[in-house]
Amino acid sequence: MHVALKALKSMRLALVLIAYIAVTGILASLLPQGRESSFYYSIMPAPLARLVLFSGFDDFYGSLPFLIPALLFFANLAACSADRFSRELKKGKARRHGPDIIHLGLILLLLGAVFGQVARQTHPSWQGFARLGNGDAARLPDGRLLVIKSLQNLKYPDGRDKDWISTVEVSEAGKTLISSYEIRVNHPLRMGSLSIFQAAFGSERVLELTGPAGSARNLAVGEYIDAADGRLTLTSIDPEGGTAIASEEGAGGSKTISLVAGSEIGSFTVEGVGEAELSGLRVTYNPFYPVILAAFAIVGVGVFITFARKLGELEA
Repeated sequence: MHVALKALKSMRLALVLIAYIAVTGILASLLPQGRESSFYYSIMPAPLARLVLFSGFDDFYGSLPFLIPALLFFANLAACSADRFSRELKKGKARRHGPDIIHLGLILLLLGAVFGQVARQTHPSWQGFARLGNGDAARLPDGRLLVIKSLQNLKYPDGRDKDWISTVEVSEAGKTLISSYEIRVNHPLRMGSLSIFQAAFGSERVLELTGPAGSARNLAVGEYIDAADGRLTLTSIDPEGGTAIASEEGAGGSKTISLVAGSEIGSFTVEGVGEAELSGLRVTYNPFYPVILAAFAIVGVGVFITFARKLGELEA
């Protein structure tokens, strides 16, 4: 038991785990996560794609190759913190608890990250991605309604993308909760356990529809709409011929249909094929985000106390 505890508190183990989590985290950030199996076979050799899918690296932060080392690092950090704290208690006035506070913050940070991933795995329907044009609306997983008020694609003088901005409005049961919020890259909209990120931006071919009372709607490839006989998903658009192909799934099974100007889709009528500027928004669910914020605050307090103590000793 003593040998196992000593091994668990090993600094070498901590360094190996930190290096592993850092390297694999960087690799995971370079590989698109949560895509279909066919996507990975299309971008890499088949043996490597099989390895990615078998290991769970396509959803790295919810996979055992991440969760097991993360939990082991948590145990290592907790054991080291408890050992150090017990030794500091015996020092009387010479105690230094700044590092203990830092360790506590790191433990909370790790717990928030791991349990946040577990929560996302247990709520797959609360994760989503949608391409929305100006004026389009989408129902969030918690029932609130998000509407795109305006879109901006800022450019550098040489034409490169500088920033993508989606200004949105959020309402619930007809009551406006957020009248205007700019979602930017690395500047998400956070609403409790939900976070909405700016994930993509660009022009795309769409099927232009007219609804009741003259309302307009655009349908991009991969998006769906409820039709009279079931759900209709747009699968392709032919801009030259002005036609589109869709898959309709209903009680009678699935069938492929062709759409042209004048075709009826439920209460909508096809006007034709056009091009629209679309914003790609990704919704993620993490009820442990407040824990992560608290962890960063605690680490900051620990760092301040540690350096303040050092500074006091130097001045003395």
